Amino acid sequence: MLHHITIRMCKPSSIFLSILAITLTAAQIPPDYNFCTGDKSTLGHCDTLTYVDTTLAAKNPPDATECQEACSSIFQDAGEWVVHLEGKPEGYQQHMHNAPCGFSMGAIPNSSHEFSFDMNNQDMVDIIDEAIKRFAGLHDGKVAAQGTVRCDGHEAMWYVSRDAR
Repeated sequence: MLHHITIRMCKPSSIFLSILAITLTAAQIPPDYNFCTGDKSTLGHCDTLTYVDTTLAAKNPPDATECQEACSSIFQDAGEWVVHLEGKPEGYQQHMHNAPCGFSMGAIPNSSHEFSFDMNNQDMVDIIDEAIKRFAGLHDGKVAAQGTVRCDGHEAMWYVSRDAR
């Protein structure tokens, strides 16, 4: 007597998605994980000089979760960024990271800005991290900020906001 056995094969994409779901469930990130921490011992190019809360003035400030996601995304990039301010008009902002929580650099108003300088990922996320810590708790988790930074001996403005993208 012959028995007929049927074997059902799943599509490879279904198997992959199932394994991915199991892996993500098993390795869930704690809700209080800070994606902006990185490696604080990494020597960067910049020292942040000032922080100014601009959350109330922002049209639609990002929330802290969006800024955490921006940090995670920044760390997935190459690591070194060049800020070009020479020859740029007053008010110019170089959009460094385009996300709901954007990060930009610009010249200090009414100052000479015929220079370029480097930043690394840790420089950027340190600024975002500190802006979240200082201001998100004051605005129900929303944050927008700006300030000044000295990178490779040059002073410039930084911006964290939805408008900075």
